[in-house]
Amino acid sequence: MIKSLKDEETVIAKNCSSIFDTSDLLLSERGKFMKKKIALFCLLLVFVSSLAFSGNNKFLFGALGMHADYLAGIGPTYLNVGLGKTDLDFIDGNTTELQLYLGGGLEKRNLWNSKLDGSNAAANIVTVDLIRVDWKARLKQGFYSDVLTASLAYDGIFEYFQDGADFVSDYYPDLKGENNLGTYFTAGLNLNFMVDDMFIQDGFLVDTEFTIAPKAINSLFGESDFYSANAEIQFAKTIISSKAFDTGRNLFSLVLVDRFVTNFTDGGAVPTYFRKSISLGRKVRGFSSYSYNNKLTFVNNLDLRVSLFELDEIGFARVFPRFNFFVDVGYGMLEYVNTSVNESNLIASTGVQATICISDFASLGYQYAFVFKGDNFDKNQTNVSVGSLVLMLDF
Repeated sequence: MIKSLKDEETVIAKNCSSIFDTSDLLLSERGKFMKKKIALFCLLLVFVSSLAFSGNNKFLFGALGMHADYLAGIGPTYLNVGLGKTDLDFIDGNTTELQLYLGGGLEKRNLWNSKLDGSNAAANIVTVDLIRVDWKARLKQGFYSDVLTASLAYDGIFEYFQDGADFVSDYYPDLKGENNLGTYFTAGLNLNFMVDDMFIQDGFLVDTEFTIAPKAINSLFGESDFYSANAEIQFAKTIISSKAFDTGRNLFSLVLVDRFVTNFTDGGAVPTYFRKSISLGRKVRGFSSYSYNNKLTFVNNLDLRVSLFELDEIGFARVFPRFNFFVDVGYGMLEYVNTSVNESNLIASTGVQATICISDFASLGYQYAFVFKGDNFDKNQTNVSVGSLVLMLDF
């Protein structure tokens, strides 16, 4: 957690410096104008963070990304953060929140549909280096004492592809030019009967979203034309919990959490920036992101979470270690997006995440997963052990 505005601006300046140091290696002569866009992003980020510490605002962490070729593959080359304004009070007794996000940096994507026939396999890898700038505005309104929350969001994204003009494939329409500007809108409903204070968790929630990227808007500046429906159900039960008798300090908890999520995505041009969130490989731990991107998917994530010894000494944040034992199963059917290739896929994995939880801001640690059904395309095999860093829990 960031103790002060000065500390936060120092962190932001370091991230911006990393972006500038590495961007010269990536950009062609025609692409160097993107430095100005990244500089503008950094200035806006400092402005947003300066507002985040006023009484009615809160800091929002969106995402953190790494580029395999820079900073040893573990340093941040992409950052998305935001500001939440919570004093609007449209309906008494319910939360109204306006959220604004900004993100930018370098990314490397390993894509698994062949640019020749659309098939999905390790031998067909397509690697894309890009510079990304994105932004989001979302309005959330609670009803019935925030048991039900409705949301509306606008997302914009600009991506510049190195050597993008040389890329030709019907399966990656957004990569045909040097850049792509995308716009999409999302409406959501969340029914929340979950009691979650991080250390213990009980109840259930239902979350639904519908996203549309209108062709009429996106065809003016890029290639994005799709719609996506997503539904998620989550259950949690605290099996055991204990606290210190004298101080009330959390000492131990054992929590069972199960999540079921289904997604259907289709359209004339599903861009690569959206495929990561819908792919089975992203949702089933231990698999490659952007792999198994069927139009219709079903995933079940089962977690047994062991939390230990919350630290009382850190006053500005809740900090404690957690071990998260998981079993994931995913099934994909119908065609891969943007293709006529129809394949059914059943994939599964098990493993453990060892993390340090820092309030609701991050869960930093390491994940060990064993793939026992399906192929991890990065490793090009099944029955393989996969290790990776964890920045925050998915649910």
